[in-house]
Amino acid sequence: MMDKREVINKITEIINGLEEPFDWQTTEWEAVEEPEKAKIPKFVANWIKEVKFGGGTLREALDFIAQPDEVYGWVYANDYNKFEVLAKAWINGYEIEKEPLFYAKIKGSELTRDYYRRYWNYLPLEDRFIVLGNHHTDEYQTKFSKEQWNNLGINDTNADFEEVES
Repeated sequence: MMDKREVINKITEIINGLEEPFDWQTTEWEAVEEPEKAKIPKFVANWIKEVKFGGGTLREALDFIAQPDEVYGWVYANDYNKFEVLAKAWINGYEIEKEPLFYAKIKGSELTRDYYRRYWNYLPLEDRFIVLGNHHTDEYQTKFSKEQWNNLGINDTNADFEEVES
C-alpha cells in the first residue's frame, strides 16, 4: 500500500511528464492508507469536542491547566504517550473506547455468612436496588461502568468492583 507521500510523488511525476498518467492504475489511488483513528475514552472525546466547539486549538486541548481533572489524570497517568494519543485523536479523528463494565459487590460482605446479600442489583423500572447473592441475573441490571454506578450512588465507599469479563 502507498502512503500519502508516495501518492504525492507519483502525481508530481505525472504532472512533470516523467510518467504517463494511464500507466497508473485506479487501485493505486484506493491504496492510500487513511491514518488510524486513536482510541480514547469518552471523557477525552468530550474534551476534544468542547475545545473545538469553542474555537480552541490542539495546544489548548493539551494545556494541563485548562483540562478537566479526569482528562488531566488520563494524560498524566504513568504513560506520557497519552499526549500523542490525544494529538492524533485531534488530527486524525478517534473512536471511543468501549468502557469496561463492573459488578458491584457490597463492601465488607465477605466478612458475613449471609451469602444471599453480596451484590448490588438495580431494578430500572422501579428505580431501586435489591441485594442478592449472585451478580448474574436476567431480572435486574447488574453490570455498569464505574461512572454509571457512581451516578446511582454506588462507589468505592460502599462497593468493591469486579470487572465483567468480555
